[in-house]
Amino acid sequence: MGVIEMGGQTYVLFSPLTEVQKKLLALWDMPADLCENVTRAFPKAPPLNINEP
Repeated sequence: MGVIEMGGQTYVLFSPLTEVQKKLLALWDMPADLCENVTRAFPKAPPLNINEP
């Protein structure tokens, strides 16, 4: 997971969950899409142009 701020906006970036993380969520009776739901609360990060100086 990463949190970045650009242009006054806060963005949250999540990597896909591993199988272990999915199993832990299931053991804790948490929904499998919990992390996806958290990221929906923040705007989608714009694509980065790595060619800019």
